[in-house]
Order: sequence, then structure tokens, then C-alpha cells
Amino acid sequence: MTKSVGKKRVLIALILVGLLLSSVVVIAYESSCNFVGSKNSDVYHYPDCRYAKNIKSGSLVCFDTPEDAIAAGYRACKVCKPPKSSPTPTPTPTPTPTPTATPTATPSPINWIEKTDTPATGGYGEAVVGTDDYIYIAKCMYASSAPYFWRYDPSADKWNDSMNASSLPIGAFRNGTALAWDYERYIYALLGGRYNDINRRLFYRYDISNDSWEPLIETPHTQGAGDALAWSGYDNLIYAIIGSKDHNTTFACYNASKKSWNKLNLTWNATDDGASLIWTGGEYLYALRGEWQETVPCLDFARYCIPNGTWEDLSHISESEGVGVGASLLWTEKYPDYIFALSGGSCLGDPGYGFYRYNIASNKWKPLESIPCPVGYYVGNRLGFAKGYIYYWQGAPTTEKWICGGDAFYMLESNENGKNL
Repeated sequence: MTKSVGKKRVLIALILVGLLLSSVVVIAYESSCNFVGSKNSDVYHYPDCRYAKNIKSGSLVCFDTPEDAIAAGYRACKVCKPPKSSPTPTPTPTPTPTPTATPTATPSPINWIEKTDTPATGGYGEAVVGTDDYIYIAKCMYASSAPYFWRYDPSADKWNDSMNASSLPIGAFRNGTALAWDYERYIYALLGGRYNDINRRLFYRYDISNDSWEPLIETPHTQGAGDALAWSGYDNLIYAIIGSKDHNTTFACYNASKKSWNKLNLTWNATDDGASLIWTGGEYLYALRGEWQETVPCLDFARYCIPNGTWEDLSHISESEGVGVGASLLWTEKYPDYIFALSGGSCLGDPGYGFYRYNIASNKWKPLESIPCPVGYYVGNRLGFAKGYIYYWQGAPTTEKWICGGDAFYMLESNENGKNL
């Protein structure tokens, strides 16, 4: 009996020593890394970055220099901001007296400010919309899940996750969910549809003042991943791109006072992941077609003249990997000359970091500072505007490939006149 107890004690001691040694090895390994990444992602970090700490030991990759990481196909984390090159020592020059010049003011670089994470990560049905005072997010994880509707208060940096969704059906928000605010009381919603939902046409309206939902007359076409929605102050109508590459696409407008839909001309026969639609304060709507061809970069961008009922092709968005899942458009009266866009994930399903500005007058795109946490995987608009600032939601899964955990929420900091945008 005594020998048995002694053997057990020795065995336990050996196990504890083994665990201690293994932890020491891991700690020593991590501490010896100047930079780290994950085999399941394409981002490198400082070892003490909050997102680096989520990397599993079996997936950890160690880099001595930024050049090593970049050569291996990794990009710098936008949160901890590691360098993109090693510092090169330079000789100290002999100072030469020069006349004092008047400094030239240069726009400061834009900066993404981390805000409170959303109550949960993304889902197969999701969309973001801003209403000047608040940001709203609609989300369903699966077609069998209860719907959620959240509201973000920029003044308090706080989410309300108990907004009313009780009158919505189970699995209300699906692939292609789209939201549009009428600049007054209502948020309109296309509830989307999976590719195997052959006749899903649900159209709802949320009353901001009463925190309540009501069903409206169904859309004139089957909904899907290529849905997009926008309100137009030019004629007080709701415009909708409805459909997907599998079900083809229809363009129509909804008249709230007449409670009726009217089909319109559309320049494309199909839209899909990343389709987006916005009104820019005048007589035009602008649209991204989305990823209507799988594995092929799709860059189509066009505008619709409301009074003439005609479409015009415009300069392609300058994203070599194409527009994909999570692509979004945003226009706001604060920056009336520009449209802002997220390009979304690539046509091959890789995480998307692209953030762009389109100059309406010159018909030209300009890449801006990329977003810190990638979007993609789930379809739906990620951009919103409230209290004078642009916001974006990551709305992605929790896996290592989608660093930041999928629930990250950021605000775009800009100087007073927005010239750095």
C-alpha cells in the first residue's frame, strides 16, 4: 500500500514537472520572437498584441524581422502596428545653418479608433445602418436562429442588445440582409435569402420611435446575396437591388405612401456578395455589383439617374482582388463630394482590409488607410455614420483567420474639416 502511494506521488510529480517545462518552452519560444503570426492568418503582430495572445501554440509562427514576415506573405497588424521594415542606422550629418522656412501644413493620416465590441460576432444574415444619432445592426447566426437587433450610442460608447425583435420570424435576417434609413422615423429592411430559398421576399420596416417592426408588401423578386437597399430624398422612395447570381436580379423602388413596388431598368442581370447601393443627395444612386462571378475579381461600379431611369458605368474600384463579401458603400452629407467603400473579402474568400474613397466629380478612386480588422465571410453592409463619424463593424467569425475575434467595432478619426480623408 505504501509503495503504491509512493509511486502515485512520483508520477504526479513527474507530470507537474513536465507541464512546467512545456510552459517554460512555450514562454521561451514566444519571448524569443520579435514578431509573431498564425498559420491560419496573414497578419503579423508584436508578441504582446491582444490578438497575438489568441494564437494557439500549434499555429504560432515566429519572425525575426518585419522583412521575414512580409516575405512569408504576412501584413502588419493595424492594431499593435509593428514596423514594416527594420530600422537602418544612418550617420549623423554635420548640421548646416539654413534659413527658417514657413512650415507647410499637411493632412494628418487617418486613424481607426477602437470602440466597444458588439454583443456578439457576425452571422449568415447581418447588416449595419446609421441614423445620425445611432448605429443599428441586424443579425441572425443561422436560418434557425432568433434574430437580434442592436443599437450603438456613440455618446456613451455603449451597445443596447435588448432592442425589440420579438415580432420578427425565426431566422429573419439571412444572406443579403440590407437596411436603409429614411432620414426620419423608419429603417427599411430586406430580410435576404439563402441560395436554396427559392421564393423568399420578406420586406419589413422598423419604427425608431416605437421600437417596433412591421411587415410590408413583399418584394417583386426573390431575395438573396445580391440584395442592396437605399432611400432617396430626391423622390422619397426606397430603391432596392434584389436577387443573386443564382436567381438573377431585379431593380425596383418602393413607394411607402402607396404601399407598392415598381420594377425598374437594371444594367446588370445578376448581383451577389458585396452588392451595395447608396443615394448621394441629388438625382443619382451609386452601386457596386458585388462578386457575381466566383473566383474572378469583380469590380463593376455604376450610377443610376433617377429622373431619366438610366444607368451609367463608372470607373472600377481600385481593388485588384475584387469586390467581395462584406463590401459596403457609404455617403454622408458631411463629406458630400465623396463615397466611402469597403472592398470586402477577396474573390477567393480571403479576409478583406481595403478601404477606399471615390471622388464623385472626377470619377476616381483613392485607397485610404486599410481597416485594422478584416471583413468578409458573412454578407452584409459594414459601414455606418452617426454623430459626425464613420463607423465600421468587422462582423466576421471568431477563427484565427479573422483576427480581432469577429466582433470588433471601430470609428474613423478625422480632422475637423476632413481633409485627411
